[in-house]
Amino acid sequence: MEKLRMLAFDMGASNGRAVYAEFDGKAFDIKEIYRFMNQPVKLHGKLYWDILRLFYEIKQSIKKCRERGLRFDCLGINSWGNTIGLLDSEGDLLVNPYHYRDDSVEETIKDFYKKHTREWLFEQTLYLPMKIQPTAFWHYLTERKKGLTELTENILMISDLFNYFLTGIKASEKTMAATSAMVDMRTGKWKENLITALGISENSLPQIVENGTVLGPLLPEITEELQLDQIPLVIAVAGHDTAAVSGCIGKSDLEESLYLSCGTWSCMGCTVKEPVEDAGLLEYGITNDMGLYNVHQLRFNHTGLWILQECKRFWEDEGEALSWQTLMEQAEEAEPFTAAIDVEAELFFKPEKMPEKIQQYCKENCMKIPETKGQICRVILESLAYRYRYSLDCLMKFSGCRYSKLTIAGGGVSNTLLCQWTANILGIPVETGIKELAVMGNLLQQAVSMKRLESFEQGLSVLKNIEEGQKYFPHQQEKWNHNYQYFTKKFGWKQV
Repeated sequence: MEKLRMLAFDMGASNGRAVYAEFDGKAFDIKEIYRFMNQPVKLHGKLYWDILRLFYEIKQSIKKCRERGLRFDCLGINSWGNTIGLLDSEGDLLVNPYHYRDDSVEETIKDFYKKHTREWLFEQTLYLPMKIQPTAFWHYLTERKKGLTELTENILMISDLFNYFLTGIKASEKTMAATSAMVDMRTGKWKENLITALGISENSLPQIVENGTVLGPLLPEITEELQLDQIPLVIAVAGHDTAAVSGCIGKSDLEESLYLSCGTWSCMGCTVKEPVEDAGLLEYGITNDMGLYNVHQLRFNHTGLWILQECKRFWEDEGEALSWQTLMEQAEEAEPFTAAIDVEAELFFKPEKMPEKIQQYCKENCMKIPETKGQICRVILESLAYRYRYSLDCLMKFSGCRYSKLTIAGGGVSNTLLCQWTANILGIPVETGIKELAVMGNLLQQAVSMKRLESFEQGLSVLKNIEEGQKYFPHQQEKWNHNYQYFTKKFGWKQV
């Protein structure tokens, strides 16, 4: 059998990567081609995704394949969610997409929830309303940028926008569409009365397609620009990177379906047989979500390594050269359980001076103020572990399932301290999968769509031969449980 050659793009909230793979039906031969930064741009007080730069980097990745003599048959893109691109009647991009950490939505969010209560929004879709979602940003645009919305002919989610740039085809892959908070989790379709209430015309949102849909060939103009001698197909793999990750965890045994996709965001979730309609999800901050191939999930979407990343960036901007290894060694040496932060506090959502924000929070809440870098990093990691425990307790409450293990994927698998402390506080084994599991989920979907795998489940058996993850077993549970109970009361988290 001739090898299938693929290119997978994983566009994270802080960086992107392109991975080339050959698949002979039994094993993958994988090469990372290119990595690039995903840095937002601030202009006149607004924060934007640098979407055209990112598209340039996608084309650079394809060019680097050509320069290395690596031809490929197909490609797929997964990315972060909660972001829309606006096109005019001629299909041109109207404005760089607003970043979900942009402050603008704060101007109108109260009015938005006054017009459309969180309870009503949840009833429409069973998806947790959040201010970072396109629904809230669209309301801001209709109130403050009416000229822009009047020019809008089509609205595309972020991975769908990249696919459109590559193919000229407007379609919305289902897992990515779900992050818009405009898809009914019960049907997998756009919620028409919600869209109408938001003032969005019925033809603005494209047709929802299943993950793995072959969209079509790369545009001739791009093929010519990059001097390709083969025209690859573009496949609408699961646009939402979390769906690509969770699909690789497996879903046959619900007790083993608990996952944590740990990067800039921490997405902890589990598989459920059908969407959960309990309005109590709103109180605890849990959402229904769409997984690969119409699998239903419950998920927490909360702060991940963002706070730690921002601390490192702040220190480096101050002129200090720091490695993650050094910071983690200092964190391990620091005194445990001296303080904690509520990682979901609004204070930590915005960038800039993150170490000072942590010290400010500890001071205002009458806790020992961390002074050294190691102390600050330890406070962050312990606080993330507390949040993961809370997430587990809540997921068990609404899924009715007790979990036998947690599988961690993403950049967090490299942080052995966080993995071990998570096992300690959860009281169940923690396993780490392949670090780039979003990429592997992307590649497996491409192989299924190109008929080189009979099913995604068959592909999961291939993954087992790639890399053996680490296992972490709980230690010092009594100490961790004691501190968890103390700090969750201090944070005021709703009792489970």
